[in-house]
Amino acid sequence: MRGVIAAASGSTNRPVVGVSAAHTFGPEDRQRSLEQRRAAIAAGAHYRRDWLDAPTWELLASQRGIRLPQWHEAPTPGKLKFWLQTLVGKPFAEVYGDRMTPAKLIALNPDTPLRAFVGQMLEGCE
Repeated sequence: MRGVIAAASGSTNRPVVGVSAAHTFGPEDRQRSLEQRRAAIAAGAHYRRDWLDAPTWELLASQRGIRLPQWHEAPTPGKLKFWLQTLVGKPFAEVYGDRMTPAKLIALNPDTPLRAFVGQMLEGCE
């Protein structure tokens, strides 16, 4: 009877790809993750966080059912293109013009975190 219930619910006992069945996350793994998180936060400490529109961005993201990037997350050309395509549905050049590239936009705004770029994209979608 259990097999029928498991099969009906779609549950399988197959191992997760890339993780051995014997591997459990121990204290070393937790410590390594904590160090990586702290390094990422320290690397993004120079980004401006005092955006007056931040509450609006959180509301807009909530209404769309998306999660904004963390404040310390660095913008990259690939991430800007991804978010623009996801939120607006148009290519970067169509929104910002042929003379602006994602790399140039990031260079012109060195203190702007990815979260602020995404928030401004959300405002543009209204």
